[in-house]
Amino acid sequence: MDKLYSADFARSIDREHTLEPVRRVRARVRRENTLDAVLYSDTKTWPPDDLLVKADKMTVTDSLELRVLRPRPQGLCMCRCLALEP
Repeated sequence: MDKLYSADFARSIDREHTLEPVRRVRARVRRENTLDAVLYSDTKTWPPDDLLVKADKMTVTDSLELRVLRPRPQGLCMCRCLALEP
């Protein structure tokens, strides 16, 4: 974290308290395979609108049109099943 934040800001962060929500989510999927654990963790901790903001920033600079669907839990389950098929 020291490389991401200024020294003053890094000292002001309570690192244990900040990471606790992510630790709780990861504890729920500790015994799952890696793909299931990552998908679950991402869907529970990633702000939904963040994906839309990132896509907008990437496309606005080049005047591109992009449609981003908001991920739904049912769609993620379907993607997980497809990824696990041989």
